[in-house]
Amino acid sequence: MGVALAVLLTYFVYIPLPGGAGFLNFTDVIIIFSSLFFGPWIGASIGGISGLMVDLLLGYAFYAPFTLIIKFLEGLVAGFLFKIIRGNFKYIAPFVGGLLMAALYIIPDYILLNSFYSTMIGFGLNLIQGALGASLGLTIYLVFMKSNIRPPITS
Repeated sequence: MGVALAVLLTYFVYIPLPGGAGFLNFTDVIIIFSSLFFGPWIGASIGGISGLMVDLLLGYAFYAPFTLIIKFLEGLVAGFLFKIIRGNFKYIAPFVGGLLMAALYIIPDYILLNSFYSTMIGFGLNLIQGALGASLGLTIYLVFMKSNIRPPITS
């Protein structure tokens, strides 16, 4: 269900970036929420699979292998850090995941675009997407917790 939700949300709500450097989207919201709510492995799986599918569906197949790994790691790191960090400091975990995602996209951006300038613009936009995804994903998680909605399983 998480993969389907992320793919549908991203397929219908995305903003193409100039120069072919991918697109801004809301996949990260679902990845972060899933990683916090269901655990790192489920969030990572949702991230990798949905990211791969979205790239293929929207015509960015050349990014698909990179996205599979990057979105997987984003979910894994955010969920794992959220699980192991105690107290209020655990709420930085989603933002670390978003920062990691933005930093890792530097590699395919530079390889595929062969332009330092385009790569740095992509990095900045990915930082915004990562921060937005972390903020919204964390907010949805907190609403679920406040409403006493708990996951059926954890990973």
